[in-house]
Amino acid sequence: MSAKATIFQPAKGVMQSGRGKVKNWRLEFDLSAARGIEPLMGWTSATDMRQEVAMNFPSCES
Repeated sequence: MSAKATIFQPAKGVMQSGRGKVKNWRLEFDLSAARGIEPLMGWTSATDMRQEVAMNFPSCES
């Protein structure tokens, strides 16, 4: 099973005026399976836990 990931530099929020936390790079895994709705409680469930992983890096090279 292969996984696809996206590496990007996040944009700053609309309420953020400084340049803090926008120099970092972020790695997020793409959705590999559709999320399902748990019938009893109505919660959204996922079968692939890689969707929950996000990593931050100080530069693109690292």
